[in-house]
Amino acid sequence: MKKVFFIVVILFLFVFPLLPANNSVSGDWLLVKAEVNGKISKPYMMVGFSKEGKVILMGREFGKWRISSDEESIIIESRFAKGLNGVNKIVKIDNKFMILENKRGKYTYLRIKRGEFADENKKSGLAGLWKIDGGDFTKYLKLDLPFDVKLVKFEDGAITELSGEWFYDSKNKSLFLTLISTPLKGKLSIKNIDTNVFTFEKNGQSFKALRRKSEKDSLLKIDFKYEDFDEDADYHDKLPWNDYERMIDFLKGIKNLRYRRGIFVKSIGIFKYSPFISRVKVLSDKKRIVFTNFNIIDGKEEQFSQRYKDDLSERYNYFFPLKELFPYRIKGKEKIKVKAGEFMCTVVEGFDGDNKVVYWMIDSMPGVYAKVAELRSDSSGKSSYVVKELVEVE
Repeated sequence: MKKVFFIVVILFLFVFPLLPANNSVSGDWLLVKAEVNGKISKPYMMVGFSKEGKVILMGREFGKWRISSDEESIIIESRFAKGLNGVNKIVKIDNKFMILENKRGKYTYLRIKRGEFADENKKSGLAGLWKIDGGDFTKYLKLDLPFDVKLVKFEDGAITELSGEWFYDSKNKSLFLTLISTPLKGKLSIKNIDTNVFTFEKNGQSFKALRRKSEKDSLLKIDFKYEDFDEDADYHDKLPWNDYERMIDFLKGIKNLRYRRGIFVKSIGIFKYSPFISRVKVLSDKKRIVFTNFNIIDGKEEQFSQRYKDDLSERYNYFFPLKELFPYRIKGKEKIKVKAGEFMCTVVEGFDGDNKVVYWMIDSMPGVYAKVAELRSDSSGKSSYVVKELVEVE
């Protein structure tokens, strides 16, 4: 009797092969390989087949899907994902992979079980902010739990941000990044993971990633408002640089002031710094002071501004070589430490248009700022935090 039963079961499997039901296809998949027109690419793109029949690409709905009546194919209807549109024969599907084939090519998917990968990501020790050494430009990788990833690139003075998801496979020591338009997208082969460093390879190139701490706690809280100021108040006599003759005498001995400018990158919580230099020239016979400012890009100087002061121009701007603030107030005295040293400063806060500004004016060095912090606002209402710090006096 048992022998007859097994023969019937075997015949049933051959005649009616076990093909996927809707719920075995539905879920999240990572498109890891596409074979089209004899060429192989590795898109590493997230594709979701929802139980409601929606096709989700990179978090957006791009079409509809359903299982064919014979349960041998997936039919995708999409005006946007043309490579997947139409009848996709199911070549293989199991607990880990799915292979689909249509008239354009063959596509291999890795099943993403979010519960398992969330646990893998948490145990990996990779969550956090990393600076990546290797390649032609500075890169920061921010891995948040459970899956969000941001890649920030600093290149040629520009900041580029890419977003996606990350999945760690401890068994194969692989890190998958679903980013676009970057050589780091896709599969990274992890070589070693320590608390503050991990190393990996991508396309035969070796990289080292160093853990970085957020600099968010170093941000000055700039929350004053217009109504906090007395517009009729006169603080000129209390400012440290109101003696123009003293400023001329002091700046005669200064040639260059080197600064660094830092733009706070909110998405990763750190400053992106770049150097600039102020060249100082004093024309004693004309009682004129000239500040010429240059950005330093790849070791080359590029002038971006020039300001001068004499009896006719900016004579009563007691914040020269920067702009006069209005309204403003003197917050007090503070000893501040920057790369150039430690200085006693008069701290002034106020407005430059819609921008909120804080000046640290060195009491003993008229014309030299130890630090400037700005909370800038653009026309769309977005704000950015910029800081300038004195690096060297020459």
